[in-house]
Amino acid sequence: MWFANRKKLSLPTKYLKKLKSSKNVPPPPKKTTPAMVFNRDIVCLTKEFMQKNGTIKIPRSIANLEYLCRNGLKGKIRLTSDMCETEIMDEIRSVFQRPFNNDDTFPFDILQSGGGKMKSLVIPSLSSSYLWTASAVAGSQYTYWLRLTLM
Repeated sequence: MWFANRKKLSLPTKYLKKLKSSKNVPPPPKKTTPAMVFNRDIVCLTKEFMQKNGTIKIPRSIANLEYLCRNGLKGKIRLTSDMCETEIMDEIRSVFQRPFNNDDTFPFDILQSGGGKMKSLVIPSLSSSYLWTASAVAGSQYTYWLRLTLM
């Protein structure tokens, strides 16, 4: 056979470089960090928990906790770090649709602890441009508190 004795040809280096940098070759995929997942307890407090000084008492008694559970005001929530504010609020509302007759538009406030040795919750002061993120909402390992604005 005539081709058995032929030398193997190789392309010059400049042509190999051109082939490797061809626009037809897609770039390697970027490494993406997986979204953080936050699983938290969530409690929706009604007007009964509002105190005269404007703070909201944390329900610690068994009677208060039973009241919240019986009325569907305590649940679990799962947030991920890639969720936008609208998705976070929709996720919260989905937990409490049953007690509010499947209304998915009820208004609420996100509460934070008063800090220090306070045993109450407050509505945080926020700038008009502030957007809630999953890590801001569920950043602590504690229960996530809401206050209904209509009840």
